Amino acid sequence: MSFSNRYFFRLLIALLLSCTALYAQKVRFNKGRSVQKNYYTEVTYKELKSKLIIPVQIEGETYQFLFDTGAPNLISHFLKNFAYFLKNLGKY
Repeated sequence: MSFSNRYFFRLLIALLLSCTALYAQKVRFNKGRSVQKNYYTEVTYKELKSKLIIPVQIEGETYQFLFDTGAPNLISHFLKNFAYFLKNLGKY
């Protein structure tokens, strides 16, 4: 590959990577509020490979969640839909 081809290729990659930042999602999580002002609770957890694992019970099933302080929501779409399915199973 000649010098001009390498230069063009690098420039093209740089432009493509810089454009992705312009179209990134802008998410704001400022809608939720806590009703209780002095909220305190203790949560049991297990430590697995230096990660905090929280056991959560949903509709009688226990699931293991990774405690992530940067995540706005810990429930996956699959579990949300599965819980909705279980809740409405008897209605059909």
